[in-house]
Amino acid sequence: MLQWIRRGGALPENASLLAALTQTTYTFQGAKLLLEPKVDLKERIGFSPDEFNALMLTFAHPVAVSEQSTAVPEDEVEYDPFDHIRWGPHSPHAYEYEPFE
Repeated sequence: MLQWIRRGGALPENASLLAALTQTTYTFQGAKLLLEPKVDLKERIGFSPDEFNALMLTFAHPVAVSEQSTAVPEDEVEYDPFDHIRWGPHSPHAYEYEPFE
């Protein structure tokens, strides 16, 4: 996760995620980092740390490199989930959609 943050990854402003991140205990077993069991954390902080659990599972296993070509066709635009934040409604990739028309 540290490498992800150093490459520009950012966490949302979320009080329950922050509480779970800062109040979770951990131990080491050899070279493995062992996080406190979810049941114990839930009992100690008073709520289910679902966002924390999802974040930790994101980094649980390394992503395998695909054997397939990674070339993107020239006419295909890469998806950017933050496009609407940077551009707002004036995004070059925005379009109006009315499902009931």
